[in-house]
Amino acid sequence: MSNRLYLDEVRRFERCEYALEEFRHSEHLKVAWTDLQLYGYEAAVSRMRAGLQRFSAHHKQEWLQRNHYGVLDAQAAATIRFGST
Repeated sequence: MSNRLYLDEVRRFERCEYALEEFRHSEHLKVAWTDLQLYGYEAAVSRMRAGLQRFSAHHKQEWLQRNHYGVLDAQAAATIRFGST
């Protein structure tokens, strides 16, 4: 990824402004990348986990909230962390 920060994507994600079908993998990575650059690894993982739980609850996606995102956000953060070194 570039050094660009995706602040608009972060704002839209945090406010649950994305429709469920809009928040694709590329948006997830942009938000995770920006959080990682602004807050560091541990805080970025924590922020992404909380944000994904909020987002899935907003869209009433209980399965995603309980099962999918706990693994996915940690894996994405690890990929970004090691990929950015």
